[in-house]
Order: sequence, then structure tokens, then C-alpha cells
Amino acid sequence: MCDECERLAKLLEKAGDEIVHEKDMNAARDLIALRATRAEITLKAELEKAREEEPEADDVRELMHLWRDECKAGSKRHKLVVSDPRGQRTKWALKRYGKERCANAILGCALDDWAMGRNAKSGGRAYNDLAKHIFADNESIERFEGLWLARNPAPPLDQADAIAAECFAAESGPARAPVAPRPVGALPTEEALVSYESRLRASPKLLERLFDVRGWTLPTLTALKIGWNGQRVVFPIRDGGGRLVNVQGYLPGGKPKMRGVEGRPRELFPAPESVEGDTIFLCEGEPDAVSAHQLGLPGVAVPGAAKWDSAWTARLASRRVVVVMDCDAPGRQAAQRISGHLVGHAVEVRVVDLAPERDDGFDLTAFLLAGGGRLELNRLAAETSAVHSIGKAAA
Repeated sequence: MCDECERLAKLLEKAGDEIVHEKDMNAARDLIALRATRAEITLKAELEKAREEEPEADDVRELMHLWRDECKAGSKRHKLVVSDPRGQRTKWALKRYGKERCANAILGCALDDWAMGRNAKSGGRAYNDLAKHIFADNESIERFEGLWLARNPAPPLDQADAIAAECFAAESGPARAPVAPRPVGALPTEEALVSYESRLRASPKLLERLFDVRGWTLPTLTALKIGWNGQRVVFPIRDGGGRLVNVQGYLPGGKPKMRGVEGRPRELFPAPESVEGDTIFLCEGEPDAVSAHQLGLPGVAVPGAAKWDSAWTARLASRRVVVVMDCDAPGRQAAQRISGHLVGHAVEVRVVDLAPERDDGFDLTAFLLAGGGRLELNRLAAETSAVHSIGKAAA
């Protein structure tokens, strides 16, 4: 090992109470930032596989993988269990503070501990106690989030960083090729969206086709500002403040059926802030939200059975939520998972199974096409016991 590598390695092993020269500390932090950047890249393929194993624990698993890779400092891998105390503490933090802040706090804690010479090999803070340490309270999260943001992105690669990169390569094998970031596609202008709406209204054959295969009529499509861009039906996806964040192009029977703008986030549709009333019917996929409105119900769609963002919980906190997902295994699992997120936040939560005897993906649109109506769905909701009700709890 070269002299510079040995010097940096020894620096990282120093005890936390030892005074470290400012120049050495900066070199250590540069080295740490480089390793953190590389670890994030190598996690992606591993996390995709983990999502298939336990999709309902995506956020928790991802954060646990982050602090494992950032804090183990070359020690052997630890088996992570989502339901253990670390996982429970992470779930609490995710619900309260959000995924991005928690991830930044984990990275900041890792950098702070490494820079002070504490790691899983040399003692100091115990690996298994990291969750409690990072997520102790809001101030702790802010502190470690600030540490990470202050050091990110990593400084440009110079000679010292190159030496550090070689050191890590010798320790953990050759690095994988960097994954190119996904390009972020351009959103249509507001004027373009208006033109899509006009084009749909001026297409009687298309409107007739949408009525035949989806049961949708022009007043419902107009109310939701849905348009036609010449190739696909366009759903404008907006955040709680009305800002356009994505558009989803829908083509019944097409491949893919839904197509968004590359690199743009998926969101609730329509934004629950734009839907009036105390009750929200939460369904699976944007087309089912349209069907809910066609039935005269205040529908909002999650973008698929596997999708849930912790920020959405707060946006539904003041509502009574009726969860109506597809009649298949993924849909029913999603209904239970989503209702679990909403319990303790929404005023009331009910889970409606449109057809308990079916397992073929029967959904709200199929319910509409089969002749189901608003009164029938309201009756199903009323006959379903509430998973959670503030009124009942208070009583």
C-alpha cells in the first residue's frame, strides 16, 4: 500500500476524541464523500431485487441498505430485518419526516462517524444502534441531514481523490461503471394542454370509443382537463399547489398502457387538494380515478398498486378515505398497506373489495362498465367496517 493510502487509512481509525489536523480531516472527508457516492450507485440493482421480495417495505429497506453500506466501513455484511427495532424506528421516521430527509440524515451520520474515526470495525457507535441515534428526534435528523448536504456533491476528482479511489478499489474490488442519470423530459406548456383538451372535444369518434371501452363521457373528461395529443389520452398530473409535474399518456390496450414523461415523478391524480368534499375514494391507476368521477364520486388515484409516497399521507389527513383497489392479490395487498399508512392520519379509513369472489383484476372501471352505480358503491362503503375512525376512537 502506498504511503498516502496508509496515512489515510490510519486517519480513519483514530479515536473520536483525538485531535485531527484540519488538512487531514478535509482529506478524510473527501475520501468519505467519494465512497458514499460510489456506494449509492452500486445500491441500485440490489434495491430493485429487494423490492420484488418485499415491496411493501421499499422505503424502509432502501434506508437500511443505505446505512449498512455507508457505515459498515469494510466489515462483514449484516442481515437486515425490516421488522426489527431498527426497521421500526425507520418506519416511524419515514412517516414523520419523509424519505429524502431520512436518507440524507443516514448519509450525514455515516460521514460524521467516519470522519471522527468511528466505524463498525473500530468500535465507537454500535452499528445496531444507528437507527436510534440518527432518528432520535427532529434536531438529530436536521443535524445529520445538514452534514450530508454540506458535503454533497463530492468535490471534483483531483490527485488526492484518485489515491482514495484506488484505496477503495483495492479494499472492495473493481468499481462498477457509473450508471448514467435518467434524462428528464420536457413537460408540455399550459397552452399545449389546452390544445389537447380542444382536440379531444373536437373528436367525436374518439369520444364515442372512450365511452364504449371506458364508459367515460365528455363532461367528466372536461372536468378533469383530460386531452388528446394525437397519439394518447393525456392526464395532466399536478401537485398540491397546482403545478404541473408530469403528464401520463393513456392508450387502452396499448403497450405500455400508461406512459409518463421520462424522469418525472408519479403523483396522485387528480390532486386531492382539487377534489371537494370530506370523502375521497382512493383507487388504483389514473383511469380508475376518471371512472370514479364518471360515477359522481370524488376519486383520486395512486399510480399503481406498488406506489405510495409518505408525503401523500399528510395530503389525505383531513379526509374520510375509502380505499378501492383492484380485485387481485397485488391490489388487495396494496389496499391493506395503504390503509395502514392512513390509520392515525385520515379521519376515517375503509377498505372496499368490489368483488371478493374475483381475482382477475376487476376494478372500478369494470364496475362502471358492468352497470355499477354511485349508490351501490356508497352502499358497499357504508356496509364495510371502518379500519380506523377518529369519531369511534373518541367515543
